Parts: sequence; C-alpha cells; structure tokens
Amino acid sequence: MEYSLTLATPAEAPEILDLYHSHIGTPGCTWSLLYPAEENIERDMGNTALWCLRIGGTLAGVVSIGDPGDVGLLGWEPQHPAELARLAISHDFQGQGLASLLIGHALSTARINGFDGVVLLVSPANQKAQHLYEKFGFTPDGEVFGWNHPWVRYQQSFN
Repeated sequence: MEYSLTLATPAEAPEILDLYHSHIGTPGCTWSLLYPAEENIERDMGNTALWCLRIGGTLAGVVSIGDPGDVGLLGWEPQHPAELARLAISHDFQGQGLASLLIGHALSTARINGFDGVVLLVSPANQKAQHLYEKFGFTPDGEVFGWNHPWVRYQQSFN
C-alpha cells in the first residue's frame, strides 16, 4: 500500500475536523462537536505536531504528537514527555494496520524531537485502543478524571 505521511497544513484543517467528527458516537469515543475543535487543530499545526496519513490522496488518518499541554501536569514518569493525542482513522480505512503505522510514527517522532517518553489518556470504554497501545509497550498508570470524563493514563518512557 502506497501512502504519504506529512505534517498537516491549514488547507487540510476542514478535512481533519470532518474526520474527527465522523467518530462521534462510535464505541469508546468521547469526542463531540466541541472537541476536538478547530482550535485543537490550529494549535497542533502551530506546534508542528499534527500528521496526516493519505492513501491515494484521501485522508486516511491523523495523529498528534508533541507538547502535552495540560495533560503534562498529571505527574508522569517521563520528565519531558510528548502527548500522543487525537489519533483517528477514516472508517473506510480501518482494519488495515494504519493506527499501528501512526503510533509507530508518533513514537519515532517523539524520540527524534528529544522527548523522553510518550503519554496519553484513553477512555476506559475504549478497550480496542487500550489493547493497541499496550501492544506498543505503553503501560497503564491509573485513572484520572478530567475534561468531564474518566481516563486511563498510559505512558511509555524511552529510558
């Protein structure tokens, strides 16, 4: 399968938002019309953290990897972690290993950019995502409540 993986551009923002919104209401998804929003996309792009995966010119997936923002305040083992966030695969491309491809890219990007690990939050109801992250060596580190939802904390240190 031939694909391209590039940093998101402002012209792609509406398409990315549509992809995020297409997941609202799917099992384990906590997203709504209010989150993720345009400002999340703009911030991710401003931090050179938002990556687009395209197959045949079609947006197949996205992932953000970079500054943890407020999530960084939750007291992680890595002292300078990147946050993996807003991973989404188009419904038309699910089941093809693209989430794994994006997670692998995110881990490599975090290392290259000098982070000492990666952290993320997952809905307790999203068992599929939890299993996938554990496959990549992320370990669960308790639960937190924030942003009006309970979350399972996951982290991976590069040390």
